[in-house]
Amino acid sequence: MIGELEERVGGLLNRKGAEAFRTARRIMSLGMEQGLLRPMNVFSLTDAFWGFFVGVIQLERIKSPRSSPAPYLRSTLLTAEKIFGRGVAGKAGQPAAPERGAL
Repeated sequence: MIGELEERVGGLLNRKGAEAFRTARRIMSLGMEQGLLRPMNVFSLTDAFWGFFVGVIQLERIKSPRSSPAPYLRSTLLTAEKIFGRGVAGKAGQPAAPERGAL
């Protein structure tokens, strides 16, 4: 679909998307530095987080009719948040430097 957009609009979306990923990587890196997140590759972590979020939204929209809201979207996002959070949570107060080249 994005490939069918006007080149100027597609370029703008790409730039905004890249900016959003840079911001997310900075947030994830800060979380690692403060010990809130386990140290890991910030690029992979950001991609996994984004994939979790977008994937849940797309799945729930596909499952519900166009005329009605996705009934399980909120609960599924909350479940995904818990699963993801438990997998990447660090020990608060124990700062850890992110992997080199993370930003």
